[in-house]
Amino acid sequence: MHRLASDEVSRGTVPFANDADAARYGAAYWNDYADNLSPSQKEAFLDYTKEMNPGGVTYHEINGYLRGNDSLGSPGVLHDVAEIDRAMAARPIPEDVMVVRGTGLGHLNLSSPLDMEGRVFPDGAYMSTSLGDQPVAAFADKEAILRLRVPKDTPAMWVERVSELGGGERELLLGRGSAFKVTRVFWDNDQWQVYGEILPKKP
Repeated sequence: MHRLASDEVSRGTVPFANDADAARYGAAYWNDYADNLSPSQKEAFLDYTKEMNPGGVTYHEINGYLRGNDSLGSPGVLHDVAEIDRAMAARPIPEDVMVVRGTGLGHLNLSSPLDMEGRVFPDGAYMSTSLGDQPVAAFADKEAILRLRVPKDTPAMWVERVSELGGGERELLLGRGSAFKVTRVFWDNDQWQVYGEILPKKP
């Protein structure tokens, strides 16, 4: 089932031999660019990748605001969103790629994860993913493993040089306001396996 589901969405994407190969691809395309971001842009990405930042901004506040909680729209959050958007827009994904993320599904309010198949799920927030096919250890035990095709020209940033966590999570942060369509859902290895594609943004 994995092979069929993968073939449906991965045909024509950049082929990665393994996760290390995926990491090399991300570093080669984005690291020099990230090194030359403005201090303000670097700080915005650093904020986003923090789990805790007493009195400051983290991804909790940024994504909460982008998902509709206006009370989180502090000057710091608005500043970081503007800087992240600007940096991502100038260095979008150059080719179609596959990404993976471990995630919970409770927030989708589904009667069954099988109901995801064929549906489109929009999200106003940024999406943290890992470049390649296998989830990183920190997210490998989540309720579901989501594998997505991401189209060329999607705003994104490989955050290795601008993250508190470095490159260990192979994180490719996707631009806000994306939507993904689910093509296959099945149960395997005690987890829901979800395949799909990020939909190209309309001009």
